[in-house]
Amino acid sequence: MILAVSLVYDFVQVCLNANYVKNGRTYSEVDCYGLCYLFNRDVLKKEIPIYASYQNNQELFTKIRLGKEQIGDIISFNIKGFPTHVGVVLSKGTMFHIIENRKPIVESYNNIKWKKRVDSIWRYESSS
Repeated sequence: MILAVSLVYDFVQVCLNANYVKNGRTYSEVDCYGLCYLFNRDVLKKEIPIYASYQNNQELFTKIRLGKEQIGDIISFNIKGFPTHVGVVLSKGTMFHIIENRKPIVESYNNIKWKKRVDSIWRYESSS
């Protein structure tokens, strides 16, 4: 997918001052899945399910092999042994995510902090 770098940059800039709020889906209050949701909706123009309905819509997501990820894919991480954190892929090796009590950050998921925690990568496949 060819996407203007300025769209991604603008999205990141707008979100950088967001506060972490569980189940947040706005540019000022967001959680980790909320960033993925907003990015797909507003940058990629994909209406991915809100997290509350994710369990009922798993067939709309395709598991992607590490190394085949694309912009907008959702990368899942194990925290304390469970896949409880996600980020949105901005490019191979780079994600945008937010953690409780912190601001959103662009970060490598190939660094020592995240590499061993990668659980899976998912791509939304439109139902239309």
